[in-house]
Amino acid sequence: MDDSKLRQDVLDELDWQPHIPSAQIAVTADQGVVRLSGYVSTYAEKVAAEQAVKRVLGVRAAVVESLEVRVADGIADTDEEIALRVRTSLGWAALVPSGQVEVSVENRWVTRPVPTGEHPCHAAGRCSKGVR
Repeated sequence: MDDSKLRQDVLDELDWQPHIPSAQIAVTADQGVVRLSGYVSTYAEKVAAEQAVKRVLGVRAAVVESLEVRVADGIADTDEEIALRVRTSLGWAALVPSGQVEVSVENRWVTRPVPTGEHPCHAAGRCSKGVR
C-alpha cells in the first residue's frame, strides 16, 4: 500500500472516532509503520488513538511515543489526591481483595510495585500462555 494512502486512511480513522482529538495529532507513514505525534488530554485518548491506528488495513506497526499527554488547564491534582482516588476506586472494586493491592503515585503516574518473586506479567494480569 502507498504510504500517502495509508496516512490518509489513518487520518480518516482518527477523524471517525469522536473521543480522539484528531486535529491535535500529526500522522506519518513509512513502509507500513505509522507514527503519531502531537498531543492529547488523557492517557485514554492516547491508547484509543493507538488502537484506532492498528485497526487500519496496511498498518504494520503503530508508534505513539511522540504523542504527548498534556493535562488540560485547571486540572492540577496532586499525587496525594490521585492516590486517594485510586484507593477509593479499588475499594469499590468487588474482585479486588480489600487492602491487598498497593499503589504508588509519582509525578501523576500510578504504579503498582511487583512483589518479590512475582513475575511482572502476573502482576499486570496479562501473561501469555507458557510465560512464567
